[in-house]
Amino acid sequence: MGKLSNPIARKHWHVLLIVPLVVSVMTLPTLPRLFNGDAFWLHSTGTDPILRMWDAWHIGKALTGQAELFYTRDMFHPAGASLALQSYNLPHALLQLWLTQLMPADSATNLLFMLMLAFNGFCGYALLRHLVKDDWAAVFGAVVIILGISFSGKRTVADLICIGTIPLTLYCFHRACFEERRGFAALAGFCAGITAFIGIYSFGFILLSVAIYAVFLAPARWRQPRFWRLLIAFALVCAAISVLRLYPMAVDRTVFGTGLERYEDWNISVDLLTYFVFSNNPITSDMLHTLFNVPAGARYDIGYLGYINIFFLAFALLFTKRRGRLLPWAALFLFFALMRLGDYLTLNTVEYPEIALPNGILRAAFPALFGQIGVPDYYVYAQVSPLAVLSSFGLARLLRGRSARTRALTALIAILILAIEFYAPLAGKSLPDGATAFVEQLKAEPEQDIKLINLPSSSFNAYPMYIQTLTDFPIAHGNLWRLAESTQRYLDRNLLLGAWRRGENPRCQDNEAAYLQAVDALTAEGFSHIALHRWLRKSKLHEDSFFRPPAAYEDGLVSLYRVSDLRLNCLPPPPELAGISQFLQSPWGERRRGQSLLSFHPRAPIASDDFAYLDRLIKNTSDWGGLLHLYSSGGGGGGDSGSAWA
Repeated sequence: MGKLSNPIARKHWHVLLIVPLVVSVMTLPTLPRLFNGDAFWLHSTGTDPILRMWDAWHIGKALTGQAELFYTRDMFHPAGASLALQSYNLPHALLQLWLTQLMPADSATNLLFMLMLAFNGFCGYALLRHLVKDDWAAVFGAVVIILGISFSGKRTVADLICIGTIPLTLYCFHRACFEERRGFAALAGFCAGITAFIGIYSFGFILLSVAIYAVFLAPARWRQPRFWRLLIAFALVCAAISVLRLYPMAVDRTVFGTGLERYEDWNISVDLLTYFVFSNNPITSDMLHTLFNVPAGARYDIGYLGYINIFFLAFALLFTKRRGRLLPWAALFLFFALMRLGDYLTLNTVEYPEIALPNGILRAAFPALFGQIGVPDYYVYAQVSPLAVLSSFGLARLLRGRSARTRALTALIAILILAIEFYAPLAGKSLPDGATAFVEQLKAEPEQDIKLINLPSSSFNAYPMYIQTLTDFPIAHGNLWRLAESTQRYLDRNLLLGAWRRGENPRCQDNEAAYLQAVDALTAEGFSHIALHRWLRKSKLHEDSFFRPPAAYEDGLVSLYRVSDLRLNCLPPPPELAGISQFLQSPWGERRRGQSLLSFHPRAPIASDDFAYLDRLIKNTSDWGGLLHLYSSGGGGGGDSGSAWA
């Protein structure tokens, strides 16, 4: 290593080598997938990475003057929606925007995922090396920060897992207080303020962490004017930067009020065993489930502490001579660990609502602050830094006085154990080959403005937002969690959009005037096509909405229909089916759950398409358990002799 020319590389070669190696191994197969541009694949099974793709696309439009940064008319078109409370990670979006010029969007997302984890580790290393004064213990702590967040679960969203500014802020704040340097106080304020553009949750966690740490310093320093000047310097710089992100939220009173009420009625508890059982680990999960007698079906996948961390934490608290310097970190760890358990105690799936926990108490007392963190799991992202500090102190105490080789070998063994404890396979998410082939068909439509409705639809369906990044076409749905109610009100104003959002199939026969009015409204608002993504779950729920309109495009994965063709659903049934229609509207044709229906057509020729229409009609209007068509040799139309369904 003496041949390394860069002084930083010579001094910190171990962390520069181990952090990328740990990230690459623990996120497999993400690294090999970066070089496979043929198949779409994302490291997470959740929808959040797709949302971040949309963020980058939208911010790119905002930078070129084609959109407002905190408002969109492309999503929930034509009413649009405010993005003031959208969980932007602005640096991530800008990097995503740049990387997509060099590689496919999914590869850019996966690369940024790995870079964020490495960023967390390097920032943690800066704090830990400053505190524990031991390179190898600091490397171990950096790996704790990388693995301690829930990247192996579904929550790999950028504004949650990019937590590197938390240890970086604490590093600068610690140096500012102990070295009495306002420059570091300003740097701490900068790191905290810029976090408002990375993740609002992390921004809140930083403010809480700094406040708790300052409380522990205050008894010995509150009489010193320098201490207060440092706090003021931190606060001023932090406020000057963060206000640029917070101001758009505060001035949009309607959106702000709706967002603040989002979690008002929630009452959530998280099982205490999540700290001691990791169900996603294929190596240790069975043993831990048996040890704690975990009930069948219960799973714990977010918040695991790791037994090697618990061992080092206990070792630090028991054997460190100057325990006073550990108290602020122990307080931070304990506070966030308790807050993460939710409003009341749950132990091994058994709930104890009578045992109130700090989260419930603070939510009731300060709803404007603690009430906005409606998902207690998010406290994991604040808990991991103090956990890494305490674990590193324990390892450093254990390594004290050992030879360089022994210290390195012990730290590497500890990192290996940690990696085994936190290992969880990444299944990832892929799209079927050809799932986006219909995009070229839409773009080829002659001289027509395309505005798209995607089915199956949901207020929280992110896939249409990915389609929008490929097409620039306005869409009727989107994903805005904190504004779910307001966006749903827009959708529910239209009979068709509201029914599709609820997973229903609107029928013209129920109210022809309202149905046609809804079609006319969609046409007037400029919607041109409906895309039924048949490979998505619940797509079959919407097939009956299109039993009359012909597909403008069909490839087995996606069917495109023109909005104007929905009027065909209101055409009367063929004359030869008039008798069966009259029967279905009579008392004898009322819904008969579990019974079968036989249709007999002895004379009039009936085409197979008419039989298909009859199947759909009866399926949509009754609970008949089965259907069978019979006809004489001259009565069929060349189709199958009958059909049955259950």
